[in-house]
Amino acid sequence: VCAFILDHRRPSERRGYFCPEANSGTAKEEHHGMIIYVTDQSGKKHALEGLSGWRLMEVIRDHGLPIKAECGGALSCATCHVYVAPEWQKKLIPATKDEHDMLDSAFQVDDNSRLSCQIILNEEMDGLCVTLAPGIEP
Repeated sequence: VCAFILDHRRPSERRGYFCPEANSGTAKEEHHGMIIYVTDQSGKKHALEGLSGWRLMEVIRDHGLPIKAECGGALSCATCHVYVAPEWQKKLIPATKDEHDMLDSAFQVDDNSRLSCQIILNEEMDGLCVTLAPGIEP
């Protein structure tokens, strides 16, 4: 059972992925705009309002979640490392060689690791589910 807290937070399922519509078998609630589901390093779940054309990193940072994002999206660090939920991996534009190279400097990289500064949001990403990687806290 999912319950909203004041800032649209909900409970999670598998490995910290927080995808209520995928896990519950029910349709998403009606909402205005785009919702991005994020689980932080402590396991706390967040439903963040996203904006088309923004970098995922900007949305996470601007909502005050624990992410360094030191380079501001210039692809010169790995301090915005996230894990993308399996059902979303193939829906995103694949990582570039430069992104893969930068991920080599991140901790606990997995097959679903991405740099959130390289994910540019669009309307089709409504419901995107990610988990913040360890080691990127400010």
